[in-house]
Amino acid sequence: MAEIIIRKITSNLTNSRVHDVTKTNGGSSYTSPPTVVFSGGGGTGAKATATVSSGSVTDLVMDDQGIGYTSAPTVTITGGGGTGATGEAVMSTNISTFTYHVKNLTDLNFVLDQPFSKFTLPQMSAASAITMKVEGSSEFIDLTWTLIDEDSTVVDELTGNNAVETADEQMKFLLNDLASTGIEDKYQFKLMPSTGGSKGFFERSGACTKIQINKSGSTPVTYTATIQFTVGNVISTVEESSASDAE
Repeated sequence: MAEIIIRKITSNLTNSRVHDVTKTNGGSSYTSPPTVVFSGGGGTGAKATATVSSGSVTDLVMDDQGIGYTSAPTVTITGGGGTGATGEAVMSTNISTFTYHVKNLTDLNFVLDQPFSKFTLPQMSAASAITMKVEGSSEFIDLTWTLIDEDSTVVDELTGNNAVETADEQMKFLLNDLASTGIEDKYQFKLMPSTGGSKGFFERSGACTKIQINKSGSTPVTYTATIQFTVGNVISTVEESSASDAE
């Protein structure tokens, strides 16, 4: 028997808030608290208050984190009779994690494909040019397993610890929750023996490029799930050629 753990981690700034604002320069000659303005970043509503002591801005405090920011807004500090005070917005990122950890798999097919590619840019030499040499490899991992709806398959972290989920529920989770929704999604994959312990004998991080579900039978229902992961490894070097090199 074997275990597989597939973890999808999504870092998403959409509808994010300004978590905090940091003073980067206190400026000078301030006689009263200046106004803190947030602009850009795709959102609205962020507000902060400046504190002044001995002519300098000593602190910036968030009053409202706003909403809808997809990137950090620009912070501008104006008024108060002084100059030079600056600040920087600190964003809060929405991070969601979905984990599929299934045990007691008796039917598991694992394929690791490792093509290798190498190329150089530009293709032709020039009197003065910058040449980039790129060597890379891509791993394609195809994982296929079978679930029969009448079997008890122990699943951790799908809906809770040591949950027993039907094959229907597991396939729904794969398609609705684990499937990739954008470039923000990162995947961790671990293949483990069913002998206990936390260390897997094969681990990779990359992108999920394919999920395929095949259903057959009626009593019991049998599902065959296929997931493909792509892992890219690239090494690049940059060289500057001179006129004498090209001759």
